[in-house]
Amino acid sequence: MNARTATELVPRPGDMARVAFLALAPAVGLGVARFAYALVLPDMRADLGWSWADAGWMNSANAAGYLAGALLAGRMIGLAGAHRTLTAGIWACITALTVCALFRAAVPLILARAVAGLGGGLAFVAGGVLAAGIAQRNPTRSAVLLGLYYAGAGFGILLSGLAVPLLLARFGPGAWPMAWAMLALLSLPLACALHLVRGETRVAPARDERRQPLAPLARLLIGYLLFGAGYIAYMTFMIAWVQGTGGGPGFQALFWSVIGLAAMAAPWLQAPVLRRLHHGHAFAALTALTALGAILPLLSGRVVFLLGSAAVFGSAFLRSGRGDHCLRAAQSAPTPVGARHRLPDGVVQHRANGRAGRNRSRDRPDP
Repeated sequence: MNARTATELVPRPGDMARVAFLALAPAVGLGVARFAYALVLPDMRADLGWSWADAGWMNSANAAGYLAGALLAGRMIGLAGAHRTLTAGIWACITALTVCALFRAAVPLILARAVAGLGGGLAFVAGGVLAAGIAQRNPTRSAVLLGLYYAGAGFGILLSGLAVPLLLARFGPGAWPMAWAMLALLSLPLACALHLVRGETRVAPARDERRQPLAPLARLLIGYLLFGAGYIAYMTFMIAWVQGTGGGPGFQALFWSVIGLAAMAAPWLQAPVLRRLHHGHAFAALTALTALGAILPLLSGRVVFLLGSAAVFGSAFLRSGRGDHCLRAAQSAPTPVGARHRLPDGVVQHRANGRAGRNRSRDRPDP
């Protein structure tokens, strides 16, 4: 270990605050730019005359962009550094949110959703690299620090859930451009706060150029395909489902906020149990919880079932998507921490959106 490496591994004052600021990256990139579409979708669909399939394919662009961003992040970090990649991704998200507020035509909206996904993927991975570096030099607090970073996405979900339904209720049908504008404005101070965190200007870890076999991960990859097909449909159409059961703006805000709060609490509540699970068992347990959360609304439209669904689903779906519970046991290529997270599910999200949209068109006639 050289002197520079030894210095980088020494804990520094304010490391907890640095990770808290870094958590704003998934808050904007995932919680707002990626998932808040579900809150705006019903009003957009009614105003623009979309079918459910149209609505689903619109979010397919976001899934494709997110996959591209996650795949490109490692190269971008190597070229420009983790912090620059993070801030570029966040500002791409805010630009995309602004475009959604300004245009009604399908093409700019699709492009904006794709750019939001791209920026979210870049920001999430780059922020994960920086958070992992801080956790590495704080081994006794590493679980707390990484949990704090991943809780950021839940904070973004909570923030958008408290704001969007009530704004749409206040200004009435067709107010969805205002909702996108408000999401962009809410994201601005979070993006500015990220500039207070200075990480590496360039990341050049030792690389192993050998090709890594995929066969040991085959079952995990299949699990990710099924997981991605399920969770993205829930996070795209669930607010529309809640509306269909008679849930008003206040209940929609509560429902989405419960998802966010559960996602924020999950890293610490589940850690003692997940530490005891090995060889993919943690991923299986979290995916089972996600499935249970998605099933509950099918059993009943009562408030207790819907809020239970939000709590169970919210506590598991972001943790399942991380995938490090399984991947840490597989010695795969040394890409930056987070670059391997949430990749396989993105491959099928565009297909899942389209299928879910078509199924809703058949199963739930327009009012």
